Parts: sequence; C-alpha cells; structure tokens
Amino acid sequence: MADPALEQLEKAFLGRNIPELKDLSSEFSQRAFLEQDRDLVELSVLAYSLAKFCDKPYIVNNPAWKGFTEKIEAGLKTAIELSSQKPRAPLRSKIRELVASVEELSNSFGRFVLNTLDKARIKAGANIYAKGASLGSAADLSGAPKNEIADYVGATRIPEKYSNGALEKRLKRAREALTG
Repeated sequence: MADPALEQLEKAFLGRNIPELKDLSSEFSQRAFLEQDRDLVELSVLAYSLAKFCDKPYIVNNPAWKGFTEKIEAGLKTAIELSSQKPRAPLRSKIRELVASVEELSNSFGRFVLNTLDKARIKAGANIYAKGASLGSAADLSGAPKNEIADYVGATRIPEKYSNGALEKRLKRAREALTG
C-alpha cells in the first residue's frame, strides 16, 4: 500500500497548494518526532522547500523551474511506488534524491543567506522541539545545528504557539506522545 504522506505531498505539489505544503511540513516534522522517523523529517524539509519555491515568482518564472518540477513530480511518483515495497532503502534513496534536487535549485539562485533546505531543517527542528523534544534530540532528528534551532525558536513566537502551561505539562505531553 502506498504511503499516504507521499500521496498528500504529491497532490499538494501538483496543485501548487502552498498552504497545504506548509501544513504538511509541520505535520511531517511532528510525526517524525513521535515516530522517530528521519524519512518524515526529509519529507517535512521537502514540503517546506517546495512551498517556499512555489511562493517566489522569480523562481517559478525562471526557465529552470520547468525541469525542476518535472524531476520532482516524477520523483514523487516513483517514491509512491517504492513506498509499498520492502526493503525501505530504495525509498530512502529516492527521498534523498528529491531533497538533493531542492538543494541544487536553491543553491543555483544564490540569493539566500541560508539555502532553502537549511531553513527547512531549522524549521523542522523547531517544530520537533516545540512538541517537547530536547534541543539536542530536535537537532539530531532534523539535522539542523542546535544553536540555529535555538536562535530560530528565540526569534519567533513558537514557544507561545505551543506553550500550554508549565514545563511539567510539556514533559507530560511529550511522554504521552512517545508512549502512545
């Protein structure tokens, strides 16, 4: 059976649905924490990066965009096919290939202090941290540096967004999430 997360990602990208891509990025990073699944982090990073690209006219109007979208669409289709097979190594390889395509396009524009992929990893790490993971765990799972996650969390309203009380309540929610 095909992975519904990949199918959702494909549908959102085919429709160039930026809000849905951003929502999927957040959902995937939260699930990555709960399931301790690096593949979901990579899907989170991919969804966020695709949303950022779709939102930039100078990217979607660039001649490189057409080839990029064809590569991503074909790659997502292949990933969906691979998701129902075992072992998972070919799927992981395809997901990493898709992420590498994002990094290549991001680097080709050279406009970013942080490339889109780096920012996506920091955002995924911040979402994981906000759900109750330690900063170290969030950094390890997302692949983003701890100090950059901490800077991002400190500069945004993420603590307010997810804060529902004292530290004890956050720890309790995190333990419940991990134990099911």
